[in-house]
Order: sequence, then structure tokens, then C-alpha cells
Amino acid sequence: MCKHEEQNNKNNDKWIRHYDNLLWIVTTIFATGIGGLLVHVHSNFNFLFAIFGLLITPAPVYFASDFRRLRFKHSYTQNDKSKHLPQWPAYVAIFVGLEILWGYLLISHTDNLSNLKCLWTGLTSLLIFSIIWIGYLGSKPTMDKNQPNKNGD
Repeated sequence: MCKHEEQNNKNNDKWIRHYDNLLWIVTTIFATGIGGLLVHVHSNFNFLFAIFGLLITPAPVYFASDFRRLRFKHSYTQNDKSKHLPQWPAYVAIFVGLEILWGYLLISHTDNLSNLKCLWTGLTSLLIFSIIWIGYLGSKPTMDKNQPNKNGD
């Protein structure tokens, strides 16, 4: 391995660690905030906070997906088996579960107005779908057109 490749690998390792750290910092902040808000709204129902919780829950999956894609970009040139992390579906499932709880909370606090219950059900379903879609995109590494493919071409 030439000196340039060795330096490039060290630089890639720094970027990989950077994106891993960002992923966990952002996840911790969002998960703590969303969980705390969910507990607060469950004990003292506030319609606006519940809507905010419902709408903000997909955000950590979006950020984590983006950080994973950026990480893949730097780890593509190495023999890095961490591109296929088995915990990603569990990560996405946690936020799908939180979205379901937000939807249930809104539906259970809606008086017998079937149109409003349909709205909460539809919005919750749409956001669950968006979390799953973003999660799917985050599980697929992107290949920069300037980088060689797996065969080195």
C-alpha cells in the first residue's frame, strides 16, 4: 500500500468515526426529546404538542439515514463489513413504534368525530410509511460516480 492510500484510509476512518458519532448524538437528542414529550403529552394531553410529536418523529430516521449514506461513501473503498449493519431495521422499528403511539394518543383523545379520527389515522399511516421509506433508503449505500466499483473499474 502506498503512502497516499494509507493517508486516504486514515482520513476515511476519521470521517467514518465522525458520522458514527453524529448519528448517535442526533439519535440520542431526538429519542430523548420525543420520548419525554410523549410521556408529558400522555399525562397532560396537549393537542399541539401531540401534533408536533407526530410530525417530528420521522426526523431522526431521516438524519440517521443521511449520516449512514455519507458514512457508506467513505467506507466504500475499504473492506468494511459495517455497511450491512443488522440493527438498522430495529432502529427504524423503534421510530415506527413511536409514531404508532403518537397516532394512538391523538385518536384516543379525539371525541367521537369520525372525520378527525380518519385524519389522524391517515396522517399517522403516511408518516409511518415515510419512516419506512427513509429507513429503506438509509440501508442502501450510494456509490459516488468518481469512485471505483467493487471490481476496481
